[in-house]
Amino acid sequence: MIGLKMVLALSLVASLPQVETVPSVTPVVRAGDSLASVRSAVEQQFANRSGVHVSTRARHRSFWPGLTGITTTKGVYRFARSGISRSDITQVSKLSFGTSSMRLITIGRDRYAQASATASIPPGKKWVHSRQVGFPQAKALVEGLSPEFLQLAAPGADSGTSGGKVDGVPTILYAGDVTVPEPLPSPAGILFRLGEESEPRGRIRWRLWVGPDNLPRRFTASMVWDALEAENVRTMNWTTFYRHWGDRVEIKPPPRHLWVE
Repeated sequence: MIGLKMVLALSLVASLPQVETVPSVTPVVRAGDSLASVRSAVEQQFANRSGVHVSTRARHRSFWPGLTGITTTKGVYRFARSGISRSDITQVSKLSFGTSSMRLITIGRDRYAQASATASIPPGKKWVHSRQVGFPQAKALVEGLSPEFLQLAAPGADSGTSGGKVDGVPTILYAGDVTVPEPLPSPAGILFRLGEESEPRGRIRWRLWVGPDNLPRRFTASMVWDALEAENVRTMNWTTFYRHWGDRVEIKPPPRHLWVE
């Protein structure tokens, strides 16, 4: 149940800052402005083994009629050359049947979960430890800082326009539509399989605000899962902010005496 509740969260702002827009949106001509330069800047952050602070707000409607919810997440990522190697994320989910919260620390294959409802945890313990087959954030995510998604979205992206300021930083706004093959919900967010055309698919309308350093500052997406029956279509809309690029964030596991397998 913990994994299910986390499905739509972690790719997702306890409070959203205002995005300042400009009166006229005209193309901005600047050498090197493209999703390729964004991807290169993100991969350089991976190589530097630095980190970034993230916050997301998502609204989703699931396959089951009437099951809707809003999930907010806030936390930090730590990078390795392969992508996100560590994360410390707190999320709150408000569903039609109630509210739940969880803090999730992921270090490589190790996952430590602390939920608002901890039925079966012995007295004095606060965390549940588990091992994953692989670290999902290293794969293809529908994310503004995912090199795989930037590569997939690049052919349908516009050339970039003035995006106003995000958190006081002037930005270039990129936008487009893309269909991702075989989207798969996971605790890390929405994964997809590159190079595969199997059903179901996910249709996404996305926007990405990028700073002068070519690093993402804000990412929005509106996604619809195609399904065999029209009544089983799932939708999701989310906004993610990225702050303090380059921070040397430290993410450590909880003390051994506080967690159980």
